[in-house]
Amino acid sequence: MSGDTRRRERVFIAITLGYAMFYLTRLPTAVSKDAMLADHVVTIDQAGVIEFVWLVAYAVGKTVNGFFADRASVRRFFAGAMLISALANLAFGASSSYPVFVALWAINGWVLSAGVPLSGVVMARWFAPRELGTRYSIWSMAHPLGEGLTFLCTARLVGAFGSWRAAFFGPGLVGIVTAVVLYYAIVDRPPVDKEHAEVADHREVLANPWIWVCGVASALVYVSRYALNNWGVLYLQKACGYSLDGAGAEMSIFSAAGIAGTLLAGPTSDWIARGRRVPVAVAYGALLCAALTLLYSTSEPLAIHAAMAVGGFAMGGLLVFLGGLVALELCSKRAAGFALGIIGGLSYLGAGLQSLASSWLIDLRSTPPVSYDFSAAKLLWLGAPALAVVLTVVLLRGERAS
Repeated sequence: MSGDTRRRERVFIAITLGYAMFYLTRLPTAVSKDAMLADHVVTIDQAGVIEFVWLVAYAVGKTVNGFFADRASVRRFFAGAMLISALANLAFGASSSYPVFVALWAINGWVLSAGVPLSGVVMARWFAPRELGTRYSIWSMAHPLGEGLTFLCTARLVGAFGSWRAAFFGPGLVGIVTAVVLYYAIVDRPPVDKEHAEVADHREVLANPWIWVCGVASALVYVSRYALNNWGVLYLQKACGYSLDGAGAEMSIFSAAGIAGTLLAGPTSDWIARGRRVPVAVAYGALLCAALTLLYSTSEPLAIHAAMAVGGFAMGGLLVFLGGLVALELCSKRAAGFALGIIGGLSYLGAGLQSLASSWLIDLRSTPPVSYDFSAAKLLWLGAPALAVVLTVVLLRGERAS
């Protein structure tokens, strides 16, 4: 194996595992929500606002950081974002003030938003188009891998220490170590890279209508994704009778199945669909809608297991396609960071609006006995992915035109 080959494999492993660790410092609020509510540190409306602020900061940061990702030092940007996120987690765990929570989580959302654009820039620089689908699919393992580790390990931290603060201290410490590793492992670009050394023209991204269709479709998928990420543990606890550990383990099934869906998505479109991404994405979308319909209509453990497994598989594939791969092939590789920033910005705007809307739609009856009614919220959680499938079908035309 040549030096350049070893270097690109090292860089690829670094951005994949590094981005997985981004999830460790972004999801502690989802795991600790019930414990924070029980401790009266926040109300359910305040919990929704914290998630909303994070997601809006993440959405805006995606676009802005995507612009700079095409021009900045990937190594310093990636490692710096991880370090700031880790410090924000440690500070969050040490605080008891709602305004401080909001400010820290906004900072956390902003810096973590750089992860996908930076990773896209690295892949566009280091890998040829013929292997980009498979590489993007492997890198996308970071989504379910990071989510699964967070839901499983962080939930156990809370249980072991008996405090919601452990959900932030643990990821914060791991994040500091990850930042150091990223700084020394990432190399900005191959030794000879004249194409990507040129300044990108970002106007071509803004003028491409298919980028915007892809972005809205991705936003709708992210509504369903973050409905589960932010409210899934609470839903399983209150609507289905799960313990915190049981709900965390159930969510880890969704994430683990997502790894399989992620790994198969790129190669399937490369080899079976002959480079066509959208038809495979439509199939994944239909599968997701079926799985979520089952999940939100039953409390039977076996049915929930099945729904989590199938839904996670489908979500993993959609994150590959609508979350980035389709966009990368609809524009110049020199503008890869900005294209992914636009897609990500729209995606997380949808996720943020979902978080706020869900907190309003979930009916919490605080008079004894305390109960939760998720009926209205489930209409949002199911309608969004169905509309996403419709828009993905529309993208068939854009794929043929590109």
